[in-house]
Amino acid sequence: DDGRLDGLRDALGERLKDNGFIRATNAVNCHSSGGVTPRKEAFGDGNSDGGYSTSDIAIVEGNGTVFYRLSLINQGTTGEMTNVALLDRLPNVGDGRGNVGSEWNAYFAEDGKGDLILDADRKDDLPDTFTVKLGDETLSPGNNGYELYFYTGDQNLTDEQAETLLKQLATDSKALAGNEEWKTLDTLNATNDGDPDGRRSDVTAFLVLLRRPVGNDTILSVEYQLRAPTDATETAAMALAVNDYFAGYQKNDVRVAKSNVANAMIASERVSVGGDIWIDANDDGLQNEPNYC
Repeated sequence: DDGRLDGLRDALGERLKDNGFIRATNAVNCHSSGGVTPRKEAFGDGNSDGGYSTSDIAIVEGNGTVFYRLSLINQGTTGEMTNVALLDRLPNVGDGRGNVGSEWNAYFAEDGKGDLILDADRKDDLPDTFTVKLGDETLSPGNNGYELYFYTGDQNLTDEQAETLLKQLATDSKALAGNEEWKTLDTLNATNDGDPDGRRSDVTAFLVLLRRPVGNDTILSVEYQLRAPTDATETAAMALAVNDYFAGYQKNDVRVAKSNVANAMIASERVSVGGDIWIDANDDGLQNEPNYC
């Protein structure tokens, strides 16, 4: 029961990680408010057969990829949502989310560099790795779809900061104007004297501003990919990265909702066992007859 589980957790404490233990239980809390439910799902390249899940840990092979999906569900006939914004904070060491917080950083590109999606020359490829859907319709960046911003501030965003920003955006969609910590794809790549790689590792959150209302019985979804560090297998095997997101919107009044937590874990290197196995049937400590191999 929960009491015994809490007692075991307290007894093991920090030894959970050092001794190779991971929790086999996971409470998934998708809170619904006013008929709106924010949900976060994930899978890794090490367990892709199972698809997106709110409860299974995403297993990442080496410095592989985590696949995330954010869903904001407007259920029933309680009215449409407007001024919708989704704020997702990437796993970042020291973020303090979940039970243990993130133990490794995840990036939009390998170690914050490369051209996974943050390359201005590959804008046409953006929907391949960053997909926004409203119902069955895939949206495009722009005034009739959505706007995308990346956070490059010096500190991890706290819950309070995320909620405050989303409340501002729910009443003023231009609230990010002049905020140098939030960058569009163009400004992100123009930073650092033309060397965008110098800023990509600074991205610790992103924001999707929807330019459409979300009607009754409609799902808004965002799918994207993150990369584990190149040395993940050596430095972070069996360690967790923790991720959640906030949704802000207008529905009769200003509201902010928080999703469940999604966990990703670096798989350890595969090992193999070989050779002969023998049974010392006569207990003499020697591999001889009548022992069995």
